[in-house]
Amino acid sequence: MFGWVLDTGASYHMTSDLPALIDLFNLAQVVYIMLLDGKIVKVRQAGIVNLGHGIILKNVHYSLEFKCNLISVQ
Repeated sequence: MFGWVLDTGASYHMTSDLPALIDLFNLAQVVYIMLLDGKIVKVRQAGIVNLGHGIILKNVHYSLEFKCNLISVQ
């Protein structure tokens, strides 16, 4: 699994690390996410990630287009 970055600008938790995801599911609607380079990515799936030490991330959006793992923090 790749490292995770805390991101106050991210709208969703995001990963391209498919093996990290538990209970992968199809989203009810496609979500469009704009990457830093301006490219827009269609996200169709999400899942759960267990980071260990009791930290579970739910609704982590998945796409191979993501170049890092992001944890959305407010």
